[in-house]
Amino acid sequence: MRRTCGFIAIAAVVAASAVVVMAPAGASTTGVISLFAGNGTQGFSGNGGAATAAEFYSVSDEAFSASGIGYIADMKNCQVRQVVNGVISAFAGVGTCATRGNGGLNPLSGIGGAAAAATIGMPTGVAVDSSGDVYIADCTDYTGVGPGCSQGYILKVSGGTISALVTPAQMGSLWTSLGNGGIAAAWGVRAADGNVYFSDVVDNVVDKVSSSGGSPVAVAGNGRDGYSGNGGLATAAELNDPTGLYVDASGNLFIADSKNAVIRKVNTSGVISTFAGTGTAGSTGNGGLATAAELNKPFGVVEDASGNVYIADYNAACVREVNTNGDISTYAGTCGTAGVTKEGGAPSSVLLEGPSQVVFDPSGNLYINDYGAEQIDEVAGAE
Repeated sequence: MRRTCGFIAIAAVVAASAVVVMAPAGASTTGVISLFAGNGTQGFSGNGGAATAAEFYSVSDEAFSASGIGYIADMKNCQVRQVVNGVISAFAGVGTCATRGNGGLNPLSGIGGAAAAATIGMPTGVAVDSSGDVYIADCTDYTGVGPGCSQGYILKVSGGTISALVTPAQMGSLWTSLGNGGIAAAWGVRAADGNVYFSDVVDNVVDKVSSSGGSPVAVAGNGRDGYSGNGGLATAAELNDPTGLYVDASGNLFIADSKNAVIRKVNTSGVISTFAGTGTAGSTGNGGLATAAELNKPFGVVEDASGNVYIADYNAACVREVNTNGDISTYAGTCGTAGVTKEGGAPSSVLLEGPSQVVFDPSGNLYINDYGAEQIDEVAGAE
């Protein structure tokens, strides 16, 4: 059943690994959409078995290592799960959510130990860096109004051990001058060039921190919700619920500016512009320039090896594609029509319920996180 609130997104980030992972049996024919994980039933089951038979509860994001290991943010089950050779298992979190306490904070447990034995909050995003370390945007105080998280962490898993790379206090310390009391929360996460980028949906900013730790710094957003600043420095611009992120090979940052119904782009000089969307919610504009088209709460964005950009347009129930000429079209689903007609045909022939993320694996297969359907779909050889 489709939900009225949508969640982030975060695209796959390639990582190094010594593990060799083969494509799962029954992988789809090139250009045909097939099921990768999730049986479409909301729940929490399936670890140790086929990923296609597993149950999720608000599956929000996915990322892939260089060897093809898939990491899935199973948000409301409070666990990051992994898929190796088509088999799903727990990677981080025991599946019991951290409870509220400690003067209003949601304490985690097991930090500093094995990731699979830790108690974490709701993982909204997941990313992998070039060293194979995994980063989790962890919401520890979900408000129920999405994306609604009033505090959170960036967790890091390295060699199976989990640690807190960024705490709520570190995030909030950037914005106490705005009078928000230092409250901040990560939602989307991406790793690139030795840094970890994350979107703060409380303060409407995108921050980055070194993957080795330290204090986060702002790279986009001035801390106030709105839609302004194009053509100027990204740190002086207004955003409104930034969610999914993507950093391309040249270092350009793409931001799913969800409530503004646009995709923003920050170039390597720090200047922000609108890449797709008009700022008015809708699903019009196919066949024309992306900047003249309407989007409807985009939550995820990713670029392929040829420079085509894919957008998980959550409320429109489709995935849009922007080619290298800047023209937009529907890649998967039917924009404006949600449904569950899915596997076995061209991506444009199916119906999606609410795609929250789009990611690529190292082989060029595209994965569509259909949050509304509790499934992840795969399009083989998409790039």
